[in-house]
Amino acid sequence: MRYNGRVSWLWCCFGVLLAGCAQVTNATRTPTLTLFTLSRPAFTPTPMLRLLRTPTLRATSITVLTFAAPTPLPVPPGTPNCYETPVGSLWCLGLLRNTLTVPIGQVVITVYLVRADGTALAEKQTATPRTHLAPGEFSPYGVLFDTIPEGFAGPVAVLISIGTVTSAGAVSVHDVQSELRDVTYHVTGTLANSDARQVHNLSIVVTLMDDGGRVTGFRQQRWPSDKSLAPGANLVFAIDATPQGLGTTQVKVSAEAD
Repeated sequence: MRYNGRVSWLWCCFGVLLAGCAQVTNATRTPTLTLFTLSRPAFTPTPMLRLLRTPTLRATSITVLTFAAPTPLPVPPGTPNCYETPVGSLWCLGLLRNTLTVPIGQVVITVYLVRADGTALAEKQTATPRTHLAPGEFSPYGVLFDTIPEGFAGPVAVLISIGTVTSAGAVSVHDVQSELRDVTYHVTGTLANSDARQVHNLSIVVTLMDDGGRVTGFRQQRWPSDKSLAPGANLVFAIDATPQGLGTTQVKVSAEAD
């Protein structure tokens, strides 16, 4: 009887251990399933993608502005410099140089006043005063804006078109002298016809520049269409040019004729 009692007691203890182990096993499975569910975070879009779109759109608007007009020949009009006048208007002056190996002429340029992001606030179109540009020659250009728009950050020049070039007369400038009188440069010189034929439509352009090659002002003088210059003949000229910007150190005179 004592043996049977011990056996019953052992079986009882063994049953309690089995029940305890089963409870521990079940208790550890539930947290494991819960942790697996929490380890899968929900997807949320990052705001960085939205921030990157804004500069892209602004860059596109600047690109459209810069290349809005077709450029028939790769002649950069450069970046003009703008000078405010005492009455609140704005002169924007630039320099176009013929970097090609062929002559060009009848150049048309549009100057835009833009915001910092490239948005155009105002625009004006102009033609270069020189209508014949041999390789390496340059011509100033300029536009006058009546007012300065709010938010103006700088100018942008765009080449619009280049026309055909007729044969130009071989005229040159000699004995150029310049004298500053108050705020105006008084320029004198001699126009010479070195062509074998008579030339017409005589014109000279005086360009004022600073040490950096920036245009500070220019002035053109045309003679009447019935005025001609015989082969080997000379013509004395005098013209006044007023700079719009400060720092003028160079006075350049160019001439042309048909």
